[in-house]
Amino acid sequence: MNLGMPEKMIFKKYIFLILVSGFSTCLLSQEYDLAKFNRTRLRIERRSIQALALWSAGSLVYNGLSTKNTSAEDRYFHQSNVYWNAINMGFVYAGFRHVFAQDPLEVSIYNSIQEQRKIEQLLFLSSGMDLAFIMTGLYLKERSKDSTNKDKINGVGRSFVLQGAVLLGFDLVQLVLHKSNNKRLKSLIRGLQFGPGGLMLKKQF
Repeated sequence: MNLGMPEKMIFKKYIFLILVSGFSTCLLSQEYDLAKFNRTRLRIERRSIQALALWSAGSLVYNGLSTKNTSAEDRYFHQSNVYWNAINMGFVYAGFRHVFAQDPLEVSIYNSIQEQRKIEQLLFLSSGMDLAFIMTGLYLKERSKDSTNKDKINGVGRSFVLQGAVLLGFDLVQLVLHKSNNKRLKSLIRGLQFGPGGLMLKKQF
């Protein structure tokens, strides 16, 4: 089939428009998927912080009221829980400020990767600390058996075990949810390649 010059120009423009349209569609799809990943990531963080806030606030009220008219050991247990959850509320405040400062539509692919890595590393570290709290509590409970200050040591030990176990549960649930959401980010990364100007789409047309 022989095409004249005008027909060849029209044909080339048609092919060019198809390529541009396909590239634009892929780009918009990846931007949508990235925003969806970040919305989910921030929602997980926000709900986790809300759960910790509810636990801490409820624990502060309950344990604050329970320090009166109770045994010496239970009083130390409740007092220690109050201290724990006062610290937790500080983390809640910092967490809310961090989460609400981010706009999921404006987080780049690079920053998304960095945020995901930071979250997972922090949760692994936090889980390790939670286990250390539990082990410390068990040690204190064992040590209290031969101590003249049994009530205080055992009460504080019980608090360490309880708070460590609760925080470990929070951290493990978050880790599972973030790991699941990370699959979407990994699929986006597979569609990218590094070039002279940074990250670029890697699509074949």
